[in-house]
Amino acid sequence: MTGPNTVVEAMGAGKAAAEAIAKYLEGRPLDPEYTLSRPSVFVPPVAVPPDEAAEAKRPAARHLAPAERRKNSREVALPLTELEAGREARRCLRCELETKEGKAAVGRT
Repeated sequence: MTGPNTVVEAMGAGKAAAEAIAKYLEGRPLDPEYTLSRPSVFVPPVAVPPDEAAEAKRPAARHLAPAERRKNSREVALPLTELEAGREARRCLRCELETKEGKAAVGRT
């Protein structure tokens, strides 16, 4: 039991538990196995002008008004607009990783 986590986290915990049970029943060591993964696609950095980068700020979260939340099952947290999503993508921090070929690959490991 991990508290009020997301469904995705619960599914991940269930998968980890199932793997541990299988290892135990098969008599294998229960130590977790870690494998490193590297991005396989090079994505060149986007050129963002310095003035735009200096002004880039996270958009404020928008929510459904309290009066509109009553007696329905609509989402309370509203998504970014197309313009906000584009700006947020340009503002995003990049994770740079050097590949064996000497190119910087983008992605989280």
